[in-house]
Amino acid sequence: MPFELDDSPQLKKGTGSFSVPRDAVQSLLERNAAAWQIGAYLTLARYTNSENKFCTASLKAIYKATGASDNKNGTASRIVDELLKMQCVQKKHKRPFLIYRPEEWHKLTKEVIPDVPHELHKIRFVLNQFDSEDRVWFPVSLIDGVGKFTQPLKALKQCGDVAARLLLLFYANNNMSEFGGVPPYPNAYRGFKLMHQKTTNGFDFWTASSVSHSAFHTLALPVLGLKSFSKDEDEKESQWKLFWNALASLENRGFINEIITVLDGPPDKQDSRPIYILSTRSKHSKPDTSLDAAPTNDRLFEKVTSSKCADSLGRFRDSFPVITRAGIQSYVAGIYRLHFRINNKRNAEVSSSWLRIVNEFREHESNLKYLAGQFDVEIDWLPDTPVDGIITSDDGEEF
Repeated sequence: MPFELDDSPQLKKGTGSFSVPRDAVQSLLERNAAAWQIGAYLTLARYTNSENKFCTASLKAIYKATGASDNKNGTASRIVDELLKMQCVQKKHKRPFLIYRPEEWHKLTKEVIPDVPHELHKIRFVLNQFDSEDRVWFPVSLIDGVGKFTQPLKALKQCGDVAARLLLLFYANNNMSEFGGVPPYPNAYRGFKLMHQKTTNGFDFWTASSVSHSAFHTLALPVLGLKSFSKDEDEKESQWKLFWNALASLENRGFINEIITVLDGPPDKQDSRPIYILSTRSKHSKPDTSLDAAPTNDRLFEKVTSSKCADSLGRFRDSFPVITRAGIQSYVAGIYRLHFRINNKRNAEVSSSWLRIVNEFREHESNLKYLAGQFDVEIDWLPDTPVDGIITSDDGEEF
């Protein structure tokens, strides 16, 4: 059986995407997979064919991505052996293991393994797809790295096993099309308290101040490898500390960025949706802030309330100016956006995600233009950039 090789023009390093069955992700979580196991599995998945099934990756590929030694009987070999023994948690599957050796897969399924004469494209593993169309998508950049972030999976290993499982679950729960990131419900977010400052010209002016971070048990328990939290308060506190440390390590190392967002409902409710973005934050690099409303909000805020939220250098710390139509109960939350994400402009979901974000910005901008005219405030408005021009990735930023 011939094996189709892609002879189209090669994409630059770090571009493209791949997917794995959600059953496999769930199994890695429930089996308390270590960071190296998660990294190795994603590396194997990155080097599969268009069916995400036949894998050509060698131990050297795992070494290059994760830093695990590819020597004979080294760490990479041991990790692969562990993955070969890891079964899907779903009992319904006749072939339960996550990955197989080609000869074993052929023996079980009678499926012909592609015969590729070139050693470079030899099929070394078969990734079980579990006959599932429910997929979790990943960007190739998470494996290959981009710019100075050359080995993300090696950095993930340094963040720890809990952080690795948390990032895996963030990818499984990611929803760029509706939230521009990981939905706050039922995941994690930073909460803000809103204080009403003034109502004028049909608009409410609020100050949003950071109060605390929140996370749902449905997110925390799987990444901690727990079925429930301890009833002992001290032990429970220690368990939560592991979770918060993992979340902080992902943010500090640059795997996630926080997007301060105005919502139309409480962040802990399923039906709440974004109204517009206040601030795009990153602890490692300068993010694209062209769709952030906080600077313009603050100009009007100062004119209307005689106070500002930004410091003397124009930076926003833990306080943000919020402007909404009068009578609309609004909320603010810090939503987490994956740093390495799929940004193919030809991908319908990617384009629609950014189109929604731009439309929300334009709608809010029209309100600000009205207020600027009412209060005689001069503002440099964002040009009418086509959506193709603002589909951005943080991947290329320097670390």
